[in-house]
Amino acid sequence: MTALVVLSRVSPEEMVEIALLDTNVAPYKSNLVVGERVLVGDLLKAIVFCSANHATLALARHAGGNVENFVRLMNQKAKTLK
Repeated sequence: MTALVVLSRVSPEEMVEIALLDTNVAPYKSNLVVGERVLVGDLLKAIVFCSANHATLALARHAGGNVENFVRLMNQKAKTLK
């Protein structure tokens, strides 16, 4: 669902700046660095292949403005798939 919503709102070629909030999640730890700029497409690969929670948070902020709004967007998308 994360990938569906992200791709409906932003391009895989966009850059996402990694925030401190993105790196403070467990249990998965990746090599994302605060302030680093990463392609949306690369973050999507990280969540699909590695279950990278860091990448998921960064994408949620980028595509939804904040995590809470992104969750609302995913719930709206889920309702359309019924």
